[in-house]
Amino acid sequence: MSLDNIAHPAPSTQDALQVLSSDHRRIDEMLIDCMRLAAEEHGRAPSADRNALLERLAALLQAHAQIELELFYPALAANALTKDSAQLDHDEILVQLSELLAAVPPGDEFERRLFALAQRVRTHISFEESQLFPLAESLDLDTLGASMAVRRGELLGEQGSD
Repeated sequence: MSLDNIAHPAPSTQDALQVLSSDHRRIDEMLIDCMRLAAEEHGRAPSADRNALLERLAALLQAHAQIELELFYPALAANALTKDSAQLDHDEILVQLSELLAAVPPGDEFERRLFALAQRVRTHISFEESQLFPLAESLDLDTLGASMAVRRGELLGEQGSD
């Protein structure tokens, strides 16, 4: 994966579940790249690549959470408890992300926080894909996907384009 961009497909090419799944895969790849760079830098000053990757990861996680909260969750016929659980997950992931960014010096604390964030994100992705995605199958996924892609572009600006 290139550290230089966060490629996002055109809104007309993906339905809502594909847009979200694409983000999920991209986020996971970025977390793997962050862990690889952190291991390589252990005990040394953070590289510009790692700092830039963390900034892009933060931007993508925040934009992804925002489009789910604004567009995806409200469209679901899920019960309030399920949506509240997903919202709480997003809130906690963003808190963990801010704690990670505060622990920028390489070392055990950074790596511990990065691993915890990766585990939390993967658990949340699994929850969404197994519990929430099936609830969306009756929606107009193409229209919702186009709206989500447009909103993601607004939130990410230049980071959201090839």
